[in-house]
Amino acid sequence: MFKHDYTLPMPFREALPWISAVSLLFLCSYMTRSTLAPLLVYVENSLQIGHIQSTSLLLMQSIGYSISLFSCGFLLSKITPAHMVAFSVFFSSICLCLMPYVETLSEARLLFALLGFGCGFYFPAGIAVLSTLVYPSDWGKAISIHEVAANLNFILIPLLAQLFLQVTNWQGVCAYLGWPMLVLSILFIFFGRGGQEHVPLPSYSGYKELLFTPASWAVVILLIIAQAGEYSVFSILQLYLTDEVGFTPGSSNILISSSRLITPFIVILGGWASDRFNVYFIIKFCLILHTLALTAMAFDIPSLSIIGIIFQTISISCLFPSIFKAFAIRFPLSQQALLMSLSMTSSGLISNGGITMFLGYCGEHLTFGIGFICLALYSIGCIWITNLLKVKVKQVIVPN
Repeated sequence: MFKHDYTLPMPFREALPWISAVSLLFLCSYMTRSTLAPLLVYVENSLQIGHIQSTSLLLMQSIGYSISLFSCGFLLSKITPAHMVAFSVFFSSICLCLMPYVETLSEARLLFALLGFGCGFYFPAGIAVLSTLVYPSDWGKAISIHEVAANLNFILIPLLAQLFLQVTNWQGVCAYLGWPMLVLSILFIFFGRGGQEHVPLPSYSGYKELLFTPASWAVVILLIIAQAGEYSVFSILQLYLTDEVGFTPGSSNILISSSRLITPFIVILGGWASDRFNVYFIIKFCLILHTLALTAMAFDIPSLSIIGIIFQTISISCLFPSIFKAFAIRFPLSQQALLMSLSMTSSGLISNGGITMFLGYCGEHLTFGIGFICLALYSIGCIWITNLLKVKVKQVIVPN
């Protein structure tokens, strides 16, 4: 299994195969979390539930995800990041394989909460593994490749779901996806590289310092809109396209996948740009583009909706690498794992759970367009928040 690597970190080209291996597991983890999105219409028909109840499954998944994400910062002092990455994918894959046994809404909520719990261990551990593979000057490129996996997920998961739905139901789709991921997690244990050093245990003083640092809150606020744009909007797109734009469930999955074909290239471009240009300007530009795209999606005009969907995905694909680059610049390595656990926990619960269910409520009782407008207003408001990341706080005042 994992042997100590005396040659880490490595030059970027030498580390590329190992970065790709970690990114493949990230793809597995993200596909696990995203499996429900292209299946929501079928889940609603199978369990005879509405939009609010179906998006409550995403809320339960988000709660489980947030619990494990928060715990991961402590567990990494006892378990190496590499082993944590493998365990995360292994556990969540088991949950997918158990989906055929779900018969009621309560059972589905429990299993999706466990699935989210398994996925939550990945992100702090995965970023820790990446940071050991390359030098700081190459972090932007490594993160952009890692983020390509999330965008490949948005292309692959609707297509795979639609393919498997030709021969099975939504529970069978989950099982078909779970078994290969289970195998990959085991292979990583034996052949993976990086992330073999334990992360120091978070201290109470570390929590207090981050809590009273404005830049910490800026990271949380920016990650809320980034995750809401990437995950929450994606999760309800099938419902939006079938209910308000006139697509069938199958054609909506094809459109969702096709609209994301360019995003892996945008992520790489965003990582390259964040290493060479003003990362704060890039963040602001992406937020403006995201606002315009959401506004276009608020109108029930098919052509305008499709344009909005395409540019919404482009803006978010470029935003994520830039946020993480600004995060790496602003905070020392000793604080990054702790802040990542705190910020991803709080932002994930709000965006992936709360905002997704809010959009489901809008779709059932109002219109999805109203939800998109609310999200657009939040997005444009984040432009000012970006300025807080620029300022390095020389002294943090912590109340006694």
